[in-house]
Amino acid sequence: METTDMSDDSEYVTTQDWNMFLESHPAFPSMMWNWVTLLQNLLKRTPLQSGDDLGFLICGFMAASLVDLNDILTLTHANSRSGAPKLLRSLYERTVTMKYLAEHPGEVEKFIGYQSIDWKQVVEVCQGKIGRELDEPAWARLASAAADARKEYKGEVCPQCRQRKQTNWTPKSVKELADVVELSHLHAHSYIFPSKTMHPTFWGMIEFMKQGSPIYNVLNCAHELLVHNVLTHRRHFARNAQPTPMMLAAIRDFLKIWVFSDTSFAGLLTRGQIRDQGNRIYY
Repeated sequence: METTDMSDDSEYVTTQDWNMFLESHPAFPSMMWNWVTLLQNLLKRTPLQSGDDLGFLICGFMAASLVDLNDILTLTHANSRSGAPKLLRSLYERTVTMKYLAEHPGEVEKFIGYQSIDWKQVVEVCQGKIGRELDEPAWARLASAAADARKEYKGEVCPQCRQRKQTNWTPKSVKELADVVELSHLHAHSYIFPSKTMHPTFWGMIEFMKQGSPIYNVLNCAHELLVHNVLTHRRHFARNAQPTPMMLAAIRDFLKIWVFSDTSFAGLLTRGQIRDQGNRIYY
């Protein structure tokens, strides 16, 4: 087996830490705190209407994402090597799903309908822990709903292995969802790399031998995901074809910190240039 000589670990070391990040981005902490506080107050004041399932999901996703974002900021402040990237993956998946459902409201019912499978799994675990079963007819109804859902959400037979895998609420992968909502430029740092360190992979093990944490990439991705949460919420609840002042302010503050963007935020940024293998950046 070929081994790696790590006696000279210079290539595995990054000198970036929270204090160094602040030297080049001094306005970041106060700006992010202002936005987190603003969005918390926005959610409290959001008028949810009966029958607006998409609006309910947007608020639910945002509430959970703000918890993730707050923890990401706390952990990066402590130069977290592991926790912040893992929470970034959670924030990313949530935002991708929220944006996808906002752009494809016809699939909201499918997303909500999958919950019976989740509920059955949770209840079964709880029953095993406490030694008590759910009373009838509640258990029979839940089991029946979960069985029906498994039939509805079951994937197609793979032509190679002839196996049929149980899908999620959608047969699309996270990457495929991200492609649809134009967030795949965040996929590497927000999903692939955190996944490799969450699970026992050789690549992830080597990553943990490095010194320092990927603060810049984590905070850059987290900040952009916050902006997408703002845009998605305001597009749904403001019900205005034109960008609202809050939407424009979120993008403007993002550019104040990071100078350029890998996305136009659905056309709200128009000035930019071609870089990096033909990809366009905006500023």
